[in-house]
Amino acid sequence: MKIVTHNLSMESMRLELAGSGYCDKYNCFIKMAQFRFLKWLKTRGIKDLSLVSKNDIYKYQAVLLGYISERTGKRMARGTLSDYYTAVKMLFFALCRAGLLKINITSGITFELPKDKGIKRQAFSDEKMSEILEKMDINTPAGLRDRALFELLYSSGLRVSEAANLLIKDISLQRREMIVRGKFSRDRVVPFSDPDGRTPRGGQQIGRNGTMTPMNTILPVQTSMPFMGNNTSSASVSGRISMVDAYNAGTGPCMFRALLGIAETRTGQTLTQAQLHEARDRFYGTTPFDDWSVEEPHGLLQDVINIGMELLGSDERAIWTGRVDSINKIPEGTQATILGRQGIDSPDGFHFGEGDAMGNLLFDPLGRDTFEGQSIIRVDTFKFHTQ
Repeated sequence: MKIVTHNLSMESMRLELAGSGYCDKYNCFIKMAQFRFLKWLKTRGIKDLSLVSKNDIYKYQAVLLGYISERTGKRMARGTLSDYYTAVKMLFFALCRAGLLKINITSGITFELPKDKGIKRQAFSDEKMSEILEKMDINTPAGLRDRALFELLYSSGLRVSEAANLLIKDISLQRREMIVRGKFSRDRVVPFSDPDGRTPRGGQQIGRNGTMTPMNTILPVQTSMPFMGNNTSSASVSGRISMVDAYNAGTGPCMFRALLGIAETRTGQTLTQAQLHEARDRFYGTTPFDDWSVEEPHGLLQDVINIGMELLGSDERAIWTGRVDSINKIPEGTQATILGRQGIDSPDGFHFGEGDAMGNLLFDPLGRDTFEGQSIIRVDTFKFHTQ
């Protein structure tokens, strides 16, 4: 077996990131986090990554937990720790894909993050939020501005920094969507509606009391939203509708929703509730969800993605390229994946989620990550072509 030196591993990772679609800022973070890991290995006298053991990974996890943030002087936040460890997993995954390692030593290892301490944030009740909004005088320019901003934050879940960076051209009131630039300069499309969940029509935002909010007054209606391109690995899915909300089901349509998720990531758009129901009706007709079989012919899998691509206005179409039993076996050239783990309700079944080209989970149809610590035992791979 070839010696996997630190330089060789970083070169393999450079090639992996070159085709990943991640933004430059995220690539820099990944490289920095991996360099920190390699530097730690060097202090332990490990110059060949094929000699890294699971015990070494556990020890490095302990090192991460002890890191102090240079910016805050405190221990790193849970999200930052998770990102650092993800970079290590990506490194070993890349080495396996390159054929330099036979086994991904990080596979099956869970990183136990520290629990949050201190006072937990409490969400505002509808009554409290209404009280806050009603105190803003919309008859003044400042009050109108503040009311629109707070309505936007409340209805969309944006970070304050994301809302502050929004431009008018990024917002479509007609489609109730906006382009948001989040962490690592990654763009995503976020839907917004009134806090009661009613569907605004004609580009109007309807408040809880049935009147139009100031958002319509200060933001012009945009008639279209540009596609976000084909950045499959960096797409955010925070605004997507889960299969529970879309189809009133906790299990069953996970494969169907995950396949539509591929279309959303590929186009950079989010399917609306109406589009999700149209996709279901076009594919299933009168067939109930519990008739879906995990052994369906591959043509059906790509058909679901292509229904989503069509609904989102894309002229690209998906092609199913194969099925493997491990993310380490994903072939080169793969552009999207469906990940399968053991079923939640039945050990004989599967639960599916959307993965990126490297087999990293992008979207769990349940609306939360139920794949943490679970082994991926089935991977369907896809490519795209233009009609």
